[in-house]
Amino acid sequence: MSEGMNKKERLLHIAFEWLAEVYPCCLYEWLDKHGRRGISHIEEQINQNFRNEGRVDDLKSLLREYWTCYMHAIGEFERRQDM
Repeated sequence: MSEGMNKKERLLHIAFEWLAEVYPCCLYEWLDKHGRRGISHIEEQINQNFRNEGRVDDLKSLLREYWTCYMHAIGEFERRQDM
């Protein structure tokens, strides 16, 4: 595996670990019911980056966007749970 792929794997692993720390119970089910269009689109772009051996900097940008999208979804989920 190339150095770039190893770096991308590490970055993806870190992003998933951090998300796991803040991911509330039942969020995935809520996202599935209320739409996860933005997140699904970013996930597909991440997959394409790996398939097409995209640049590490592009992956970092996608992961920042992925993180931001999840943080917004978590906020919305928690607001609706408080209602």
